[in-house]
Amino acid sequence: MDSEKMEQILQIFNKIDVCCVSTLNGNIIKNRMMHFVYDEEKGVIYLTSTKNDPKVIQLKINSNISLLIYDKGKNFPEDKEIEISGFAKILNKESERERAIKLLINRSPVVKNLVEIKKDELLTFIEVKPILIKFRIVADILRGIQPYVIETGNVNKEETELEILKRKIKAWIEESRYPFLSVSILTVTLGTAMAWINNNIINFYDFFLTLLGVIFLHIGTNIINDYFDHKTGNDDINNEFVRPFSGGARMIQMGLLTSFEVLIGGILFFTLGSTIGIYFIYKYGYPILIIGIIGILSGVFYVSPKINFVKSGIGEILVGTNLGVLTTIGSYYVQTRTFSLDAFLLSIPFGILITCILLINEIPDFVADSKTDKKTIAVRIGKEKTIKLFIYLIFLSYLILILYAILFKWYVIFSLVSVPIAIKTIKHAMKNFNNSFELAKSNGLTILVFNITIITIILTNIFLTANFNIFIVLAIFGIFYVVWMYRTIIKQHQAFIKLKGIANA
Repeated sequence: MDSEKMEQILQIFNKIDVCCVSTLNGNIIKNRMMHFVYDEEKGVIYLTSTKNDPKVIQLKINSNISLLIYDKGKNFPEDKEIEISGFAKILNKESERERAIKLLINRSPVVKNLVEIKKDELLTFIEVKPILIKFRIVADILRGIQPYVIETGNVNKEETELEILKRKIKAWIEESRYPFLSVSILTVTLGTAMAWINNNIINFYDFFLTLLGVIFLHIGTNIINDYFDHKTGNDDINNEFVRPFSGGARMIQMGLLTSFEVLIGGILFFTLGSTIGIYFIYKYGYPILIIGIIGILSGVFYVSPKINFVKSGIGEILVGTNLGVLTTIGSYYVQTRTFSLDAFLLSIPFGILITCILLINEIPDFVADSKTDKKTIAVRIGKEKTIKLFIYLIFLSYLILILYAILFKWYVIFSLVSVPIAIKTIKHAMKNFNNSFELAKSNGLTILVFNITIITIILTNIFLTANFNIFIVLAIFGIFYVVWMYRTIIKQHQAFIKLKGIANA
């Protein structure tokens, strides 16, 4: 080993704090400048980025990575570069993260600022293990001298079948847009809980099967919409999306899944959901068939090219009706074989709140939707009027809940516990609707308003059935989930503000 060359490499590692990082999006190479630090003791390099950043997702799915470090000399022949090929590892152990923070804090302004405000949990730390290092000096290249090469591992390592499988599974989990599945889970649970309190009966097997069927259909809708948004070019030109609220799952755009794979995935999940629906049709009759047909047609033709419910102006209403009303009354029917007026009426405010989630998520996509003629409500009436409609609908949902509590079940009044969060959401949205980056807080809080409101009613229903043990377990889980979600939204927003401040500094 050439000690002089090694000394030069170490000097460059210590001198330069930014490198070009290349990762793979499927077959597409993506480059970005990132701060780095070399850990001489372990012989690895540390990088960092925010959680759910495309770079992090790429490395979770494909760990191959390449770094290029450039040291500009006094004149061109003195220029040097270090090319590193290796494998990346996401650091999850606290001791590993602490070591990376300790070394990066004086190199990366992002790490320094987030550590100062105690928000470093928003960062993902990456360890790069080099397998091939090439050191080039321009003067040597001009004289025909080959680069100095260090091999520390198997350069020609190929992915195993298991690694490919893991990579694809991770991509499909992201493609499902799983954070939004709580909407379907909670409305199915609401319908089942109302059947329980009204009739003192519950079939847990049918409940879990209903839950599974609705989740499959919800995932199928998410996936098929990503496919159509890709075909129209919508997601491809969308540069103002705020993950995970808008812009789709972006697995196609990041090259992690092909458009054909996404199409087949959407068809598969619709088939799985429909199979469960057919079972319930056979068992409980044609009402399930009607609900299922409405749900599937709405999901498939939400943004499809030929029949497009969004362009027709009814897309948002259909989403609220499907995920709010039909899933609630359908779950009620599966348990009781009857429909209930009070279950139907109680489902309406949640259908409205789901429409609100959709409305505020449309705002970051405004420019891309306008360019591709995706006539969402936001595109039709503009951002400001969309926020006004958003506010009116939130007030309407609470008005219906109050009237329902007066006319039917008094305990529904407890759902107003979410009002302070709703007011906070509205104020923030009114102030920041023209800034997608800032609006992200309201996107998250709108989902939280829905979750708190519906969870409160579900828990109250269960409590009144005198199933105290189940109530305690679900109450603890519900409170933990709501607190975790609120803290995550607030921390993410604070980090956004801090990062924006760093960028503008």
